[in-house]
This record gives sequence, structure tokens and C-alpha cells, in this order.
Amino acid sequence: MRTPYLLPGDLVFFTAPGRPVDHVGLVLWNGLMAHASYRAGRVVVGPIAAYRARYIGARRPLGSGF
Repeated sequence: MRTPYLLPGDLVFFTAPGRPVDHVGLVLWNGLMAHASYRAGRVVVGPIAAYRARYIGARRPLGSGF
């Protein structure tokens, strides 16, 4: 999964079977994102690539200055 176009603050979206968007993460830096983990019961930081099979796209929030 190539993510060179992602900048800190971008939102990344992931899917699951039967759901168009199942999970959202916030891009941090160096291929990492912050996301709420149901399994861990808290916000965690982890590699975006760990979700590569479920990745469906990214968006940059309006007014981000980029």
C-alpha cells in the first residue's frame, strides 16, 4: 500500500464485509495513524499498512491549508 500522498491530518477510510465504511483513522506521520480500537478499548497508534486489505481511500479535511 503506497501512501506518499497522505499528510498528517488526513482521514483514511476502511471497509469490512457488508459495510461501505467501517473504520476511520487520522494520519499522523511515517505511515502511522491514530484510530479507536474496539479490541483495545482505546485510541491506538499503528501502521496504516496493517489495514491495507481494507483500505478504500483518504480525504483531506477542508480548511487544512494544503
